[in-house]
Amino acid sequence: MHASSTRSRAADGLLATRAAALAVLCTAVFALLPPDRPALAGPGHGAEEVEMGAGAPMEDLAVKSPDGLTLRMSADPKVSTVGELTTFRLDLEETATQRGVKDVTFEIVIANTEHGFPVFRARGFAPGGTWSYQYQFFDGSTYKVDVRAIAGGGDRWKPVEGSAEVQVKAIEPPASLVARTMGLLLGVMGAGMAAGYAVRRGLGARG
Repeated sequence: MHASSTRSRAADGLLATRAAALAVLCTAVFALLPPDRPALAGPGHGAEEVEMGAGAPMEDLAVKSPDGLTLRMSADPKVSTVGELTTFRLDLEETATQRGVKDVTFEIVIANTEHGFPVFRARGFAPGGTWSYQYQFFDGSTYKVDVRAIAGGGDRWKPVEGSAEVQVKAIEPPASLVARTMGLLLGVMGAGMAAGYAVRRGLGARG
């Protein structure tokens, strides 16, 4: 019984030593990795970030209604990129005079066409007929942006609807960032294993 307990403690000690060594190694790798630098563009510079999807500019939307209204939507920047804000601007104006319609309620719905479900929806009120909203895409995919404008004034004007397609450009994270993340994860695992052994050893000593 005593020999079995001794062998068990020896095995636990070896495991803890390896876990501690793993934690120290990962921490050292994490510390020695160079800081991330922005990719340099131009001849002779290799970009560290690789584009996964090229993306495409969103075409400005202009929908004219039979009631004499025009719904417009534009995006800034034209090409949306993962992790960066895109500003959508909506305008509702009278087609003949190009004046903004007063007291307009705008609705916007963004859907991922690949997965087939909405990822965002919002509503805003624009006293002067112009409304903008910022959205950040988290996936380099194709999205459909549906917009709806409801003008004030009762039944004088019917709602105007339109849609546009956005192809979002995806960026692969830098290799150093991936290595840092993996090193930190393994280091935490090793430290946790070592701490667990220390607690177990302390409880065994008390018993």
